[in-house]
Amino acid sequence: MGDRYLQQKLGNKLRRFFKKSPLTFLRSSFNIFYNYLSRYLGYFYFKYLNLNRFFIFQGKKYRYFYHLYNFSHRNERCVEIAIAQDIIGRYEGKNILELGNVLSYYLKHSGDILDKYENKKGIIQKDIIDFHPDKKYDLIISISTLEHIGRDDGSNDQDKIFLVIGKLKNILAPGAKLFFTLPIGYNQFLDKYIKEEKLDLSEKYFMKRISKDNRWQEVDKEEALQQSYGRPYNAGNAIMIGIIKNI
Repeated sequence: MGDRYLQQKLGNKLRRFFKKSPLTFLRSSFNIFYNYLSRYLGYFYFKYLNLNRFFIFQGKKYRYFYHLYNFSHRNERCVEIAIAQDIIGRYEGKNILELGNVLSYYLKHSGDILDKYENKKGIIQKDIIDFHPDKKYDLIISISTLEHIGRDDGSNDQDKIFLVIGKLKNILAPGAKLFFTLPIGYNQFLDKYIKEEKLDLSEKYFMKRISKDNRWQEVDKEEALQQSYGRPYNAGNAIMIGIIKNI
């Protein structure tokens, strides 16, 4: 789901936009032009001019990941994709599954992609619950997708996340890993499960956005769970990185 859900929201905004009066239409058109111009200029500044920008995750230094798609210099993708790219690189040549088609918008990988909502070539268009692969995976990775389960997928089932995690565990090969990220504050039920330690994770880490120019640092769970989605900054203001190992 992930970035596909963001596209649907944008489509709804555009439909409302074209129903406005002529004067409001012109004013809104200028604001949209200005906003997109500033986003493009911001991207080129951070990508090509401000090169000395790094963050630390688990003692390792990462360069922020900047991409025009979704203007990652403005949101949590700049850290999520940077870490995911490193993880996927360690599993080159092995069986990889991505749940939610997000990474293909930013980088290439050789794994399978499962996404119920994306009708594109090479994507397995199924709900994870109905997915029965003929192999086990060495790595399952999911970027900002699990928070939509039970909330935006039409099921209206706040506990579906437990079924999904259980299914993902079942298709992991021995010694394999499930790696996922999700924003704090987007799904209140998921936040509650994180707080109460109900997701049965092998490892969990948290990062928090600390500045308007989108710098991030690692924090503890308590501090992360105090953050809101969409304020004071755009989109995620804190994320969780979860890992489940099939030992």
